[in-house]
Amino acid sequence: MGGFWILECADIDEALAWAKKAAIACDVAGEVRELLFYPAPDKGTE
Repeated sequence: MGGFWILECADIDEALAWAKKAAIACDVAGEVRELLFYPAPDKGTE
């Protein structure tokens, strides 16, 4: 069985720290990939 997690992290170091915790907890190897994120533009600017 496989799966994936999508985490919002401040930087790659934080993402790697979470990956390390997951690898220890699940006793499996994994990988970290960066996804592009474009926040929604501000609505209702005055």
